[in-house]
Amino acid sequence: MLKSIILASIISTTAFAATIVPFERDVARIDRYNYITARNDVSKIFRTEYGADDNEVLFKRGFSFTNFGPNDIVPTEPNDSFEYPTRDFFFVSDDGAKRDTYLWMTDYVGSGRTSDYFETMLVFLPRIGQMHVEEQDQNLIVTLNTGEEMVVFKKYKTLIGGVMTEQPVDLNPDRAQRKFAQIDYTGKGIMLRSDAKGADPRLAKTVSVIKKGLPACKIPGPTFWTQDGHPKFKFVNDEDAYAVIKEKCGAQYLPEI
Repeated sequence: MLKSIILASIISTTAFAATIVPFERDVARIDRYNYITARNDVSKIFRTEYGADDNEVLFKRGFSFTNFGPNDIVPTEPNDSFEYPTRDFFFVSDDGAKRDTYLWMTDYVGSGRTSDYFETMLVFLPRIGQMHVEEQDQNLIVTLNTGEEMVVFKKYKTLIGGVMTEQPVDLNPDRAQRKFAQIDYTGKGIMLRSDAKGADPRLAKTVSVIKKGLPACKIPGPTFWTQDGHPKFKFVNDEDAYAVIKEKCGAQYLPEI
């Protein structure tokens, strides 16, 4: 019965075209942030992330939610120690800016060690609007910056439809063998992926350019991310990023939308 409800909700979602929320600026005003905070002021299902200045003026940074389990993706149950496996999603459209939009994922095995936070940064191209989320029936409908949708089951925060699919958190006790978040993008754009263990993935040595049907093309991380101070994506204009991707990976890696 539950499966029927979920499937019906997914089918009803496809009847609606994705809403595009235009970017408000090219670059986030991060120099005005004195601290960051997260609140459930919009929904109890997801957190709204903010930067704030000394006068408590809020700058919206995006939204996030966490899969705490137990379910098919995070099979363990939370405990009183506050150290247990989780998968965290942070959909960033920092200050409504085009340059500063991406998905940051964290897989954690609950060990209590910072080095066991497996961090993944995903940048989607093209960037045509801010990432945003809407509640619909049993699901959250997340619109990526490509204008494509992914469907999240509210109760468990698991992906059940749209252009993103996921596999369970890897709980291998051998950290060296453990995999980063196993998540796939099946849309018509491209995805830039970087991973790091217990560190900022924007400082990773390599970035993988991923397009459906093609093997990943690896490019040095500094090609896309500044490596000094607060790491930033280098390209405001998609065309500049495409020029690099075409040169290093080939025209077949450019998006179809």
